[in-house]
Amino acid sequence: MTHGFTSIGRFLRGFRRGEDGGPTIEFCIMFIPFMILTISAFELGLLTTRHVMLERGLDMAIREVRLNTGSIIDEDDLKVMVCNAAGLIPVCTDRLRLEMVTVDLRTTNGVGAGKVDPVPECIDSSDPFARDIEFNNGLPNQMMFVRACARAAPMFPDYGLGWFLSRMADDDSDRYYRLVATSAFVMEPL
Repeated sequence: MTHGFTSIGRFLRGFRRGEDGGPTIEFCIMFIPFMILTISAFELGLLTTRHVMLERGLDMAIREVRLNTGSIIDEDDLKVMVCNAAGLIPVCTDRLRLEMVTVDLRTTNGVGAGKVDPVPECIDSSDPFARDIEFNNGLPNQMMFVRACARAAPMFPDYGLGWFLSRMADDDSDRYYRLVATSAFVMEPL
């Protein structure tokens, strides 16, 4: 019996002194943080690219609206114009919501005070009876405020930055994050 304890003790001392597999342990410890950092970098790059493309799409569409004062544009037409110029938002026309209001700077303290909710209203697929938001075309020489809110899904919703983005939703039913772009312009005279 004593011989068994002695041999086990010798084995454990040899195991403690041995350096075989040392790099493997370091690799296992450091691999996961580096992979999470890499995945988060890809996620942040995709988020930034989508946001820039939404801003670009809104600017291109607003340019068309501003210069074509005589034609009336509804929300669906503007959505198509924004999505065609944005190009990188998946299922864009279904996940984009636009808000366009007139602003009278002589009577309000700031852009659309009392008209525009500070929290953007995005598409909520779980609520088919969401509140209506204002969409007015405006007249020549009138100041307009436009806000686009799109929802996008993270590339890796269970790892790194994607984990935080997928849990930013108001409800737990979907795993989308918001992309918001705003613009203000003056309608050109006829």
